[in-house]
Parts: sequence; C-alpha cells; structure tokens
Amino acid sequence: MSNLTLPPNLVQQLPLSVGVQLSQMPQAAQEEFFHLYTSQARSTSVSYILHLLVMGTHYAYLNKWISQLFYWLTAGGFGFWWLIDLARIPSMVQKYNNQIAETIMKDLLIKYETKSEAYLRKHAYAHPDRERNLKSTHPIVSSKPSLPPLRPRPLKPALKDALNPSLEHLQMDSLLDYDFKTWRVAQEWQYDWEDGESLREFKLVSEMEAQSLTLYLKKEGGHLEVFVAQKINIHLLDEELEEEILTKQKPRNVLAYKEQNFYREPQRKGFCFDMSLPNPVTKLMAWEYFNEAQDQILRLETYDQNQGYRALIGERVSVYEFSNILLKGIQDFD
Repeated sequence: MSNLTLPPNLVQQLPLSVGVQLSQMPQAAQEEFFHLYTSQARSTSVSYILHLLVMGTHYAYLNKWISQLFYWLTAGGFGFWWLIDLARIPSMVQKYNNQIAETIMKDLLIKYETKSEAYLRKHAYAHPDRERNLKSTHPIVSSKPSLPPLRPRPLKPALKDALNPSLEHLQMDSLLDYDFKTWRVAQEWQYDWEDGESLREFKLVSEMEAQSLTLYLKKEGGHLEVFVAQKINIHLLDEELEEEILTKQKPRNVLAYKEQNFYREPQRKGFCFDMSLPNPVTKLMAWEYFNEAQDQILRLETYDQNQGYRALIGERVSVYEFSNILLKGIQDFD
C-alpha cells in the first residue's frame, strides 16, 4: 500500500481491505476519505471519559441509543455492565470506526468510478472515432478498479545467527524437535486480520511417527505466544453447531469440549496467505475461544461458508519446548 498518502497511524487503524482499496484511488479521493473519516470516527479516550465521568454516555457517543437506554435503566447492569465496559470500550470504538471506514469507502468507490466513466465517455463522444476505441482500449470503464495482489505483513525478524534460529524464523521444510520427536514444516500460512493483528500457522509432520500437528505463533505485546493444536470434527462440539452458525452468522458465546467450557473472543475477519503459493490470498473468518485459564484454545474458521467450517483444539506451550531448529538453507549447506 505504498501509494497511500494518509498518515501511517491512521492507516493502521483501518480495516486491511479499506487500506488496499484506498491505495488504488487518486489523491483527491484519499484526501476526501481522510476528512470524512476523521470527522466521523470516534475516540477511545473520549469514550472512557463519557463512561467514567458523564453518566456512562459512551453508548450514545457510538450511536447505540437502545443500548444506552437499557444501560441507564439498569444503572449500568447494576454495576456489572459498567465494569465489563471498561475492557470492551476499545473494541467497541474499533468496530464503530471500521463500519464508518467501510461505509465511506463504498461511497467513494461509486463516486470516483462514476467520475472516471463520465470523463472517458465525454471525450469519446467529442471524438466519435474514439468511442469505438473506448471499448477495446478502456475495458475498465464500466467495471470496478482492479486491486493489486495482496502481500502478507512482514513478521519474520532478521536472522542474526543462522546456526541459532528461533521459532519466529520457521519456514517451509525447516526441522525442529518437540515432544521427543523431530518434525518438519510441511506447510505455512499467515493470517492478517482487519484489526491489525496477525497470526502464523505451520503444519508440522513427523515422518517417523506418521503424525501431524498445527503450530500457531502470535506476538502479543512483544511476547511470543505458542499454541500446538489438532484438527477435530466440528460435530464433536455440537451436532447442530454448523447449522447454527449459518443461521445466526456466528457461533454461540460458550462451547464445551471434553467437559471444559471455552469462551468466545471477538470475531476475526481478514486474509489467509499460503506462503508456498505465488498468489496465495484467501478471505476468511474465524472465531477463537479460550478456556478460563487461557491455556487452551478452540478455533473455528471458514474460508467459504458453503464449504463448511474447520475446528481445531490446542494448548499453550512454552517456546523452550522446541529445540534443534534447523532452517532449509542450513540443511542444504550441511
């Protein structure tokens, strides 16, 4: 998105799809977006001030008047709602601003596409010979502007010592030891979410044991979180769960697996990149659940609702449980 002229801190707040579309629009459109968005977007700081000091009017600030009314009538849910909102306000503001950005983007796409078409047709009619050429030389007149191939966010740190790589340096065909077995990286994916966060996924296979597992890596506040997961049949969670998601457009807040409850985090939307393919991007939607201790994860995801859903169950592990990491280039050299 190198063609963007917006402030970098604002770009980071936008949904990834909006940023990509903006990068393909003229500077005038980007400036118009900037003025519209900054005038309509909401501030997390202001929301907290309203929540704490002005009778909890943060819902009104976010144009949620029905929620605001219930909030007042129940005195902030008898205090419990008030406490919960202390943690929820940032995500509430982000969701509101994302909706504002997407709405503005839709209007600008229509507006500037119409301008381009009107300009071309005006000059075509002024020169009749050019109207015949218009269809052949300007086939984009009546179609939406095409987007460039998306690229995953740069996450992998620089390799300072080739003989001592970390989990963050994993790539296709890397080798590593875990749970007294040697594993090979058979596939690698990266998930870039619209909220600016990212997740890396690796399929590890043990050739000797004919086993496979999924490894998740995620940076959280400078700390690397690691989960090891296995795919499970979604019907083990509930026979009606898949149909329920299709009907309600989201799964329930709490799921049970092996007599343990898992609690849903906010829905994630973004793009999945298969790092082994030249043009790998796929849109997806995912929901992550954690148990009360936050040491186990349950994950549901779909690339296409018509193709069903994938479910995985995993546990948090320490980076120190992995050893003898060997990258593909080093193997070839040896």
